[in-house]
Amino acid sequence: MAVKAPDMAPPKTPNAKRGTIVGSTAQNLVTFTVRAVPLPQAITEFLLANVSILKRLHRESQQKKGGEAAPRVEEGPQRDAVADDADITDEISRQATVKPEDFWRSLDALCKKAGGEWLDVADRIWAFGPHRVGPNILVDRMTGAVSLRKKSQKLNLLRVDPAALTSSTPEVGTPTASVAGEIRYLRDFDDCFETAFQIATNQGPLCAEPMQGMAFFVESIQLGGEGSAADADAVQSKAVTVRGALITAVKEAYRSGLLDWSPRLMLAMYSCDIQAA
Repeated sequence: MAVKAPDMAPPKTPNAKRGTIVGSTAQNLVTFTVRAVPLPQAITEFLLANVSILKRLHRESQQKKGGEAAPRVEEGPQRDAVADDADITDEISRQATVKPEDFWRSLDALCKKAGGEWLDVADRIWAFGPHRVGPNILVDRMTGAVSLRKKSQKLNLLRVDPAALTSSTPEVGTPTASVAGEIRYLRDFDDCFETAFQIATNQGPLCAEPMQGMAFFVESIQLGGEGSAADADAVQSKAVTVRGALITAVKEAYRSGLLDWSPRLMLAMYSCDIQAA
């Protein structure tokens, strides 16, 4: 929840949209740009109402990745009980408004209705959070991304077959060997950005309260200063150290991006000690 734009402080990053944060790891081995944007209210309400559907889709995705068969859901009342099971979060019960098979179609319609930069967001969603089922989204704005929506339709093509990255974006063309190598290294850090997103949304910058109704756009990732093969090799040689540092840096960037919008606590509270004499 944020205050009105005229009452906010100037954006933290000059000459950039509000919520934009440019970050990096130590020695600038990996630099990145992320941007925090409040979700349209209709999309936030849709996600809050359909947390049970997100849980089911995430569970089925994990089962497919593990090579397990998804449990058979019976038709009739039992099926409705599973598909439309009310989700209880923070003692608030919400009934799902769509069926699992209609979730992405409905979300895409809401994004298109919102217009502007939200038009293609449904096809670029990287993750939901916190706990991978919450009312916040991580959006991949980089070229050559395979969205969560496409992953849920064709498993995880990007990790199973690296060639899927090129084939899914014909407008980019065939990359050179050095560019393809850099893309491969960059995609090795995918889980760092998602892990940081899950941590940041679960414990926000205000009293560690979980975030709600925020979108985080990952706009660029670069290896080193020039992104050359030498930089990629240097990063790869320090992969373990870089991954830990990257998670921390990205997590703080997400939190700073939210603070750029002058947020307020959703459930304001305080504690005090009273001494009587």
